[in-house]
Amino acid sequence: MLSEYIKSLGGKPRISDSLSADVRFISKRKEKVAVEVETGVTFDKRNDLLLKKVKALNRWYDDWFFVVSEASYVAKYRRFGKTLTRTNVCRKLRSYFNKWNQKTCNFGILEGQNRALPAYKVKRLKKVNGW
Repeated sequence: MLSEYIKSLGGKPRISDSLSADVRFISKRKEKVAVEVETGVTFDKRNDLLLKKVKALNRWYDDWFFVVSEASYVAKYRRFGKTLTRTNVCRKLRSYFNKWNQKTCNFGILEGQNRALPAYKVKRLKKVNGW
């Protein structure tokens, strides 16, 4: 399911069932990104394997995160890295292919950008001495 969604965004996902990441792809900004899908079994029974996987993900990928199947595991996996649920993973995946990514831009302001801010986000300067 995640790989199909990444394809629909314009990515080329690779699926793996070995010790490497479950789903990996290259973002629009040429970052190597990995998605590790977890059901909670590894955390409960093979914590040592989870630590090995985290070290490998930190070493080989620019960005990576866990996707847990149950919300109750979010707090447990958050100790090891970024953790998302099935309900909010789509927004994160879109950010890797969206030009106006919230990770690299604050309110849509980038150098050389021609997009104007809405009026309610523009701070007005106070007048000082009649100026």
